[in-house]
Amino acid sequence: MVGNRPQNSGLLSPSGVFGDATLATADKGRRLTESVIVAALKDVGTLRAAALPPARAHGAAFVGLEGEYEIAAGDTIAVRRDGDMLAVRRAGRPEIRLQQAGPYRFGLWTTEVRFFVDDRGMVTNLMLSDHGLDLLAKKIVR
Repeated sequence: MVGNRPQNSGLLSPSGVFGDATLATADKGRRLTESVIVAALKDVGTLRAAALPPARAHGAAFVGLEGEYEIAAGDTIAVRRDGDMLAVRRAGRPEIRLQQAGPYRFGLWTTEVRFFVDDRGMVTNLMLSDHGLDLLAKKIVR
């Protein structure tokens, strides 16, 4: 807390203590702890009162993602919607079904697909991360 004061800017204490620790008392510790708890409860109240983000239409997460993506000549990734999951199939490999993990991000266990969009909001590329291997692919079929 003293570290936030302008006069203490840039000061570090190897022990974590600023000033004379012998001046500490149980009453000071109690008051300090109570003020931290009051501040934390106020923050929780603020978060509880905040409006929720707008709900997305069920299919909105998949708009513009479906199609074919090329890693290299003859090496492609097909992407399609499968209910509330994203089905991803790399040529010559089994299809993987992924769940939404964030905007333009789908994953399950050790596999993740991230989509990249241009300034107009059009999907241009995807990055397939599977068991530690990252593959960048360009969208070729819209």
